Amino acid sequence: MHDRSVDAGTPARTATDSDATVVRDTERAPGTDRSAHPAVARLRSDLDASRRERVVAELLSAVPDLASRAAHEAGADHVLATIRSVAGAVADRADEVGGATAGLWDRVVRTAVEAAGAVGRPAAATTA
Repeated sequence: MHDRSVDAGTPARTATDSDATVVRDTERAPGTDRSAHPAVARLRSDLDASRRERVVAELLSAVPDLASRAAHEAGADHVLATIRSVAGAVADRADEVGGATAGLWDRVVRTAVEAAGAVGRPAAATTA
């Protein structure tokens, strides 16, 4: 009799220890690498730090830009009131965030207020 299955002619695959290891390794949570070599730990730390720095730089650039654009479109007073409202709501939960987070938030708010406020100010006259 002939075997008419789709896999006819190919040996049946059985789970091996190496297959199980691959499954376990792919299921392991990120950052739980068994190899705690100091060079790998330093690399991971540097990668995490650079990611945080990029996020902070993006926030400090993007938020003021958005505040400025919104002030041009909706008016500086309206945007400033919105920023202050959001900042006040976050300040009410200040005990929930750490010092570094609160400091970053203050910088983001300050740059957004400066950007939106600059839209409402007349340009300084220059004399030639």
